[in-house]
Amino acid sequence: MFEDKTRRIVRCDYDKRLCTIEGIAVTARITSNKQSFNPLGCELSLPVPLLFDHDQKLGAIGEVVFARKSETEVFIRATIFPDEAGYAVWQLIKIGGLTGLSVGIGYGQFHIFEKDGIDCFTKFKLAEVSVVFDPGNKDCRFRIYPGGAQKMVHPSKTKALETIARLNRKYGTTNRQKPDKRRGNVVHKRYDNVIHKKLASDKTNTDLDFVLSDSSIDRYGDIVLCSGWVLDSFKKNPIALFAHMGSFPVGTWSNLRVSDGALRGTLELAPLGTSPRIDEIIKLIGAGILKAVSVGFNPLKFKPRPGDEPGIIYLEQELVECSVVSVPANSNALVQAKKLGVSAETQALVFKNRRI
Repeated sequence: MFEDKTRRIVRCDYDKRLCTIEGIAVTARITSNKQSFNPLGCELSLPVPLLFDHDQKLGAIGEVVFARKSETEVFIRATIFPDEAGYAVWQLIKIGGLTGLSVGIGYGQFHIFEKDGIDCFTKFKLAEVSVVFDPGNKDCRFRIYPGGAQKMVHPSKTKALETIARLNRKYGTTNRQKPDKRRGNVVHKRYDNVIHKKLASDKTNTDLDFVLSDSSIDRYGDIVLCSGWVLDSFKKNPIALFAHMGSFPVGTWSNLRVSDGALRGTLELAPLGTSPRIDEIIKLIGAGILKAVSVGFNPLKFKPRPGDEPGIIYLEQELVECSVVSVPANSNALVQAKKLGVSAETQALVFKNRRI
């Protein structure tokens, strides 16, 4: 195990060929069950079991192998075991249905006080971390770690391959049917490895000219080098989406270029009257309420950050899509949206069901 002098970073050795996830496990945000955790009060001791929805009977489906705490969050990285349970959970993760994290703390291993009906945990020890569908703390989400394996073979197939290999070693190579080469020419491509990065930055020199990405370090510790952007394919159909939804175009991107250390582009909105819902989104963009963008890209070349720093340095990446996205809303933004006549359905979509 490795740990820094202040125990803010702890990691243990693990098999880098395993499928791996990483994300935010703890923030100070008040959870749905009226609890708040101080990230700096988290006692880190690895490995910690990774569970599915706090199901102790199912047992561990992986383990936490890296943790880093700061004043604002506890960041973790965990591997998924290649067994029956781990395989089932991995399939849910791959289709995007399982994205939340939740923590379990050791019984009697915490300091707590109550304030205004909120249980405040000043110190606590992680007993387990769970992947969940609906986390009590909406900040606690994870993603697939690009530096780990991206595919998991079903355990039954793995056992069959091990059996064949053992028989081959004992009796020699068995006579098996040769593959039909005529069926090997079709390649099906899906954007399984597309990564989305949000940048809540101000617009640049004109009202609708946006900074799409820069080379700063994000909350995952990743760096996307602006010199590595491949834009040729995207420029052929530069549709601008809302919240990465393919059925929700709001315009197109033009003048895509890398300049002044950032990927920049001009958003050309669809004309009013395209559809009522798109019209409402366009009003929110024009009013400056929706002003964050998120890029989706296919990583082509990347490497881990040097030393013990978590995260990935993306050296070359192909832009797949770029969306206008919402950021945490405040009451003023919600009031302004109502004044613009934005429907309750669109408010729920943009502001994640927040109300005033």
